[in-house]
Amino acid sequence: MFLISWQHFVSVWNYPEVKKVLPEALYITLLRDPVNCYESNYVYMGLQNAFRMDINKFAQVKAAANIPRRPTAIIGKNQLLWDLGLLHSDMEDDQKVSQKISELDKQFDFVLLAEHFDESLVLLARLLCWDLSEVRYL
Repeated sequence: MFLISWQHFVSVWNYPEVKKVLPEALYITLLRDPVNCYESNYVYMGLQNAFRMDINKFAQVKAAANIPRRPTAIIGKNQLLWDLGLLHSDMEDDQKVSQKISELDKQFDFVLLAEHFDESLVLLARLLCWDLSEVRYL
């Protein structure tokens, strides 16, 4: 029998390790609106079938119960902060959340927003002193 841990499939931001490999890099990330991200994960993971309720009912019943995230969960509450390295056990601690946001603010040079992708690319091109033709896409 061959077992693979869920950790083999997850990429979580680890600034100290990235800094070792790319010490002089410009650090850039792309974030989504948290609500859009949660809705997308709910549908993608088929949770409407697993919980036998649509996302609106889920928000009223399950999310309102403030059930903590399982340590092995790879999607869920505050997905963006989890992907950026906040431990699941710290999600309900306002001080740790604020501290993580402050750390991230110092670590990233630029944050693109998926819902404003075109505008983000224009600003990124200016930051990198690129011509706008360098950030064209189809």
